[in-house]
Amino acid sequence: MEEPPAGILADNRYISILLIVGLAVCVVFLFLFLTNLSPKPLEVAHETSWILVSYVDLTGILIPVIGGSDITTRFSTNGTISGTSGCNTYTAAYLVSGKKIAITPAVRTRLTCPEPGIMPQESAFLADLPRAAFIQTGGEGMKLLDNESRVILAYRLA
Repeated sequence: MEEPPAGILADNRYISILLIVGLAVCVVFLFLFLTNLSPKPLEVAHETSWILVSYVDLTGILIPVIGGSDITTRFSTNGTISGTSGCNTYTAAYLVSGKKIAITPAVRTRLTCPEPGIMPQESAFLADLPRAAFIQTGGEGMKLLDNESRVILAYRLA
């Protein structure tokens, strides 16, 4: 059987990614509708970059980011967050209501980095994003907390 041209495969992957992001956004909006939340402006400045300081690893422990591996998050006015996750770039949708936040699972590039610990760190960070339920800001820091109000991601201003 003949394989389709490479351009068609790339188009299909792009369409699949768009469908996944669209579905994730729909899930977040449905969640907010069903829990009677209404989107309100984010308490942190839009178009501001944050650098991750610590995260909950895959064992559930809050640990510092590996030195030299920048993990960033930028909240945009269009309801998306994006940044670098240590090795790859990512994007996800978000909604905020007061101190509550909902973030969809991220779509990311698929590079593999050889530096020790970078890929597990990235996996843990990307798994933590959709677990965020609350946001705290103050001074030059921001924290995302889970449903039990435990810090899962801690940031400083870039």
